Amino acid sequence: ALVKALAIGDTREIDEAGWDLYRATGTTHLIAISGLHVGLAAAVGGGLAWLLWWLFPGLGLRWPRPQGMALAALASAGVYALIAGFSLPTQRTFLTIAVMLAGVLTRRELGWWTRYSLALVAVLLIDPLAPLGAGFWLSFGAVAWLILAYSGRWAPQSWWRLWLYPQLGLAVALLPLGIAFFQQASLVAPPVNLLAVPYITFGVVPLLLAALLTWPLAPLSDALWKAAWWLLEGFDAALVPAAALPGSWITLPSPGPGAWLLAILGTLLLLAPRGLPWRWLGAFALLPLVLPAREAIAPGAFVATVLDVGQGQSVLVRTHRHALLIDTGPGFPEGGDLGDRVITPSLAALGVNRLDRLIVSHADSDHHGGSATVLRRLAVSRHTISAPEPVPGASACVAGEHWEWDGVRFSLLHPPEFFPYLGNDSSCIVRIQALGGSMLVPGDAGEIIEERLVRERPADLPAHVLIAGHHGSKSSSSAAFLAAVDPAHVVYSMGYRNRFGFPRPEVQERVLAVGARQWQTAESGAVEIRVGEAAVELDAARQRRKAWWREP
Repeated sequence: ALVKALAIGDTREIDEAGWDLYRATGTTHLIAISGLHVGLAAAVGGGLAWLLWWLFPGLGLRWPRPQGMALAALASAGVYALIAGFSLPTQRTFLTIAVMLAGVLTRRELGWWTRYSLALVAVLLIDPLAPLGAGFWLSFGAVAWLILAYSGRWAPQSWWRLWLYPQLGLAVALLPLGIAFFQQASLVAPPVNLLAVPYITFGVVPLLLAALLTWPLAPLSDALWKAAWWLLEGFDAALVPAAALPGSWITLPSPGPGAWLLAILGTLLLLAPRGLPWRWLGAFALLPLVLPAREAIAPGAFVATVLDVGQGQSVLVRTHRHALLIDTGPGFPEGGDLGDRVITPSLAALGVNRLDRLIVSHADSDHHGGSATVLRRLAVSRHTISAPEPVPGASACVAGEHWEWDGVRFSLLHPPEFFPYLGNDSSCIVRIQALGGSMLVPGDAGEIIEERLVRERPADLPAHVLIAGHHGSKSSSSAAFLAAVDPAHVVYSMGYRNRFGFPRPEVQERVLAVGARQWQTAESGAVEIRVGEAAVELDAARQRRKAWWREP
């Protein structure tokens, strides 16, 4: 899988565990085709042209060697980018190389910042939406820092300085961007990259390029592929213990604009030229970024966030010192899940890096699809699920279980012990009670289970907030159940224009009849429920952060 990724940019065979390994060690930039690899291909083309002019000096009478080398470098970079699929990242790299070589081809002396600006304009012309991606900012941010740090400083330096300083400087320079985009940092990334970058760049990639060039010579090409595979096997094996070190995966909440701008200024000060006094003070400007203020939840209160996971469900409940996740959103048959794309990034943005408990209401994909990712990415103290078969490491949902965290009471109302697995009707039903209010999460339980609860446990049903059963299906949220719960708010976790038509109009009419306010994640984004000592407050992500392109 790694050989294919580095040779032709095909990363489809790298599994999620592999990507987690590369994220934890900060080496994802080395795995797919990147500017480093296309640039190396250009260097190989330029080097071959130099060799040709050296062997046949008469060529210089027909075409100057610098222009010939530039043209060969551009051609080899273009061919390699085409082999790699000419994706947007490789297009950006090829354009940047073309701009960098434009001065040589036109016999004009272009300064580094002029070349940088021309490359930026060229990329924006072919891909105006490039700034919406993290790769654009990280790539141009890294190059800007390298120009700032090294242009005009071409005095001879020792090899270890040229090897050490760029990597450590980039780790500091890109820290604000990395936390802003991914809410994570890795303390092991800088030392790992000190070895991994030259290992991949000067060891593995040249072998892969040579294997591609010698493709018609099968025995030689096969030997080169196997040599590259052997080196990459050692690369993977070396990353495993590095990823297990403390600090390999640090999650941090999303920084506010003030903390982020302060960190940018602190980084510029910290990496300023040596003659500037008091540069070390820039480290203090990074503190709000790496040591953010955590949201304080009072004892006896809780904050629940119904995450926007499309046609599925995931509810995060936080108390003063604990965190519970109910359901993990949908997974997809073609691969991937919302645990990776929405849930773990959202938990990182909220400052949640471990779960005291994970409850999966039942085994349907729209509630259970992201569980593997969540369990792999976060430390989970206890895992509970209602499923037809025992799940390794997980306990079964059993009605009657209850516990208390920080003055907040949690209760399981369904299914009872020895209840057969009936899909939706076996959903774990969770009730959360704080000083100022309560919330009920019934999963996908249908009317039959609702009737049973109304008959057998009416005292446990009243709640200020109800997460609508089965996403607003007409088979749930019966009139009798709604009357017993008597909610002030009903939240539907559902996908935009979903094929089931959820929430069904008849359900909305029944909710309207009990006087509850209705919320839909498809329209409002994630819904946050704050239950304090004496009040219940709800608001939605799209209300808190109104985008200029949406209607007021």
